[in-house]
Amino acid sequence: MDGAKSGFFINFYQNLRNGLKSDELQAFAKLSNNTDRIKFVHNISKIDEKLRLIRHDREQKNRLKNDDEIYFYKDLNCAMGMKNVGNKFFQNQQWVEALNFYNKSYLMIPTESSKDTAILFANRSAVLYHQEQYDAALKEIERAIAAGYPNEWMYKLKERKARCYLAKKEHSEALKAFREDVQALDDAKIPLDKKLKLERDAQIMIKMLEKNQAMEEKIKQKQKPKNVKGSNDLKNDKNTEHFVSDCLGFKYTDDEGRFATAAKDIKLGTYLVQEKPHASCLLQSYSQTHCQYCFKRTNVPISCSNCADVIYCNENCRDKAWNTFHKNECGIMQHLWSSGTSITCHMALRAITQKSLNYFVNMKQEMQELRDKVDYSKIDNLSVDDYRRIFILVTHEKERTFEDVFHRMVMACFLLYCMKLGGFFEGDETEDNYYFIGSLIYHNLQVMQFNAHEISELQYKGKNDTGTSTFIGGGLYPTVAFFNHSCDPGVVRYFNGNIVMVRAIKHISEGSMVAENYGPIFTQMKKEERQSQLQKQYHFTCMCVPCMENWPTFKEMNDSILRFRCDGLNRTCKRVLEVPLDVNEFMLKCTECGEFTNIMKGLKRVQDTDMLFKTGTRLHEQGDTKNALSKYVEVLDILHQSMVPPFRSYNLAQQGIKRCIMEFGNKVYL
Repeated sequence: MDGAKSGFFINFYQNLRNGLKSDELQAFAKLSNNTDRIKFVHNISKIDEKLRLIRHDREQKNRLKNDDEIYFYKDLNCAMGMKNVGNKFFQNQQWVEALNFYNKSYLMIPTESSKDTAILFANRSAVLYHQEQYDAALKEIERAIAAGYPNEWMYKLKERKARCYLAKKEHSEALKAFREDVQALDDAKIPLDKKLKLERDAQIMIKMLEKNQAMEEKIKQKQKPKNVKGSNDLKNDKNTEHFVSDCLGFKYTDDEGRFATAAKDIKLGTYLVQEKPHASCLLQSYSQTHCQYCFKRTNVPISCSNCADVIYCNENCRDKAWNTFHKNECGIMQHLWSSGTSITCHMALRAITQKSLNYFVNMKQEMQELRDKVDYSKIDNLSVDDYRRIFILVTHEKERTFEDVFHRMVMACFLLYCMKLGGFFEGDETEDNYYFIGSLIYHNLQVMQFNAHEISELQYKGKNDTGTSTFIGGGLYPTVAFFNHSCDPGVVRYFNGNIVMVRAIKHISEGSMVAENYGPIFTQMKKEERQSQLQKQYHFTCMCVPCMENWPTFKEMNDSILRFRCDGLNRTCKRVLEVPLDVNEFMLKCTECGEFTNIMKGLKRVQDTDMLFKTGTRLHEQGDTKNALSKYVEVLDILHQSMVPPFRSYNLAQQGIKRCIMEFGNKVYL
């Protein structure tokens, strides 16, 4: 997720770097703090002036292309052209295409064109009605009316509203809507004979529904009332955005930093963390399909009033985005995307834009103190959106090369310029504040490199497709950031929108590290390759069990050797008994504790799991994820009693569990 791969920034940086004189490099190297470094880079690069010219050159075009992407602006003429294309698709009953062009038209309509906006909401409701998405159609009808849909056409909306409620079998609401339809016909500017016919049709429906309503009332009176649970009985006490299990604890060592541990035995499948991001950003390629605030995919987007760069799934998300980050990013998204900066760079920016300048200025002294000493008992009690929660995360700042530092400083200056364009400083652009914020952006760039997570979505491209986990954006999660790496992870992450969910995918004993996976996993990659990648990307040498014991990859696992857990009377021995598949002895003595283990029980359990695994696979293929997961968990529970990984049956069951759990998160059928 790190670094700029294409776009104008990489050329800008290379030209700047190649043009530096030796005395300038020496002067930069002597600087002792990040604020001074930002100021130095800003001054020698003349970055504001150069980027202003680049931006002006790009804005001369009405539409800008970057790779295969097209940027749209608020433009009434273009919007009407898109609407007309949508109308043609609608007339040909090509509902998907019609909705697509109505959406494009809506996103491009200027704020002042409220009547056109209302008409497009109405058009979208018509498409959704034909697609039998009745709730969505009703929402679009509500939006069309609120936006000022013309009274002379209101009868169309009222009838569609009534038909939606009929389809939903909500007859009382349908009756109300038909009555509203009759009233709306008074304002309709249509031929009299057509108006009379529409009114007759509506009156017929009204009489039928009134009769039906009377019959339903009689039936209700004859039926005895049933006991209904009170609202308190149905209340879910778990916060839907933030939850940390009491099974988790956190420790700190000089070698491993701060990391998650099991405060007590953790069972397979346990929910450990549910957390909203401190900051998150969508990839540009998903900015027109997913809500910019919550990351949920939507086919009936709500637009920003001022730009056509982002969409939202509803007005609530739009307002939350505007009140946090988007008011400072509206109008600069195209500049960010065309620069080629990575998603982590955008996240480093958003961690600042979602707060006010005064928020950070007032915290300046405390952040300086946090560089020297961190009281985690206080930090852990702060809310997820408190900047101090991410400020204290690992950066490996002292291990960075000159080139790495200088590159990130230039990137920070570019992002600082973008914030200036977005109006973040609001006339309070003192030199101290400007370069202080620049130093925080630089700090964020380092934090994101080692702590951000890719946010994914399972995408299915056909009926028999097993789905592909697809990267749609990035998020920084203060709690999940403390999970260290293992090449044999104990948890799996998945996402509901941009909220991360963490569940255990194996039994974890009290006191053990609770680890996730940073990419390299032992079943797919050999030890040397894993450790090289982790050292290069994350600056540490992995000391997990698969690395220390040099576990084989999945292809290298020897099915002729079984690994039994020592089943001695004291149950504390950690010895693994490796037994050939064709063994003739069934009572084996442990060379460490001296106790005997009856491997016949273990062999019987392994045989029992074969049919369970096949059942789980069949259920999974049929789409019964919940019951498939139950079977896979049963398999792993049985194997855990007698066997010790790595071996194929264990890893296949664990992979099945992981796959099922991920299907509870973001997914789409394309």
